[in-house]
Amino acid sequence: HVIFAIDGPLGVVDDPELPNGGNLIKRYSLTEKIILKKVPNDVTGGMALKIKCAQNCLNYSKRVSIINGTDPNRILNAIEGLDFIGTEIVAG
Repeated sequence: HVIFAIDGPLGVVDDPELPNGGNLIKRYSLTEKIILKKVPNDVTGGMALKIKCAQNCLNYSKRVSIINGTDPNRILNAIEGLDFIGTEIVAG
């Protein structure tokens, strides 16, 4: 299980431009279209790069998730196969 622990959103959201920051997508298929926010001077590549890296990871792992890592219990739940707050990435 590959886990991207991020700071900020809880995982992949449907529209980061919404006033509430968007709704969490619990299971994201790489074939779905979503709105990605472009942040000026973002040296991390933003969510677009994380999703692209997650796609590459699916070649080597059956499970890939993007989780807000500020709460270690979210990561522990994902590792242990329990319900977690975040996004699981699937091929399609």
